[in-house]
Amino acid sequence: ATEVFAIDGSVGATAATGFPADMMLQKDIDNSGSYDDFALTDRLRNTMWLETSSTSAETNGSIFGGWDSNTTAGNGGSNASLWGEHAWAWKRAKGFFDIVAYTGTGSALNVTHSLAVAPEMMWIKNRGVADPWAVYYGDNTDYLILDTTAATADNAAWWNDTSPTSSVFTVNTDHSVNASGEKYIAYLFATLAGVSKLGTVTHSGTSTDVACGFSAGARFVMLKRSDATGDWYIWDSVRGIIAGDDPYVLLNSTAATVTNTDLIDPLASGFQISGDFTDGDYIFYAIA
Repeated sequence: ATEVFAIDGSVGATAATGFPADMMLQKDIDNSGSYDDFALTDRLRNTMWLETSSTSAETNGSIFGGWDSNTTAGNGGSNASLWGEHAWAWKRAKGFFDIVAYTGTGSALNVTHSLAVAPEMMWIKNRGVADPWAVYYGDNTDYLILDTTAATADNAAWWNDTSPTSSVFTVNTDHSVNASGEKYIAYLFATLAGVSKLGTVTHSGTSTDVACGFSAGARFVMLKRSDATGDWYIWDSVRGIIAGDDPYVLLNSTAATVTNTDLIDPLASGFQISGDFTDGDYIFYAIA
């Protein structure tokens, strides 16, 4: 897992990864700088960045200075320190993570990818206009929105009620995923044994163990309620996944880190949802 995913909790001019990263999320977690949004950039788009809490089109600015070929990722612009503090970086790898840029056609479209397995989660954004972030989470009839708290919704205009395969994913006619002539970026995630795990879990009452096939717990956990409104929570081991309070940030929000709650706990095989977390159905994404 350390060969394809890294967390840097002290970002300055660059974010250290130890490998040539392909995607990076970055946030000023205490909102002490000039930028409070999550910034997402990738090697395909170079210095262009998107905000996960916003429908805004991509921006080309001085936050990101490009991508180092070996040990640093997506930072180094003249204003990088104003966004900095914390970064999460992914490397493209078969069965783990892939990035695809494509142009919409306005009619049902199969988009080729190189993940080599069927993606279990996808984030898709129209790069040029203020469309919502479309999220596929394993149900080919439903979708979620990354930049809102909305519950899952059923609409064939997103995935054409067609499950992705090991070589293509399908988008239908919704403007957020496939408008004629529009440029899109898609991030594809999958379960890789011992490295990452995606799935669904129902939490009720007392603590809920989420076994991911890990041996030393999760370094990264994302949870989103699907059966009702709920935020996109992110925890990581650098800020602390411990038996006490666990700081979290929200992908759909500009808010600073929340530090005084104990919503998840460590578990060697994955992670544990604590009894303080709201009951409901959730999607999760964990990395060892």
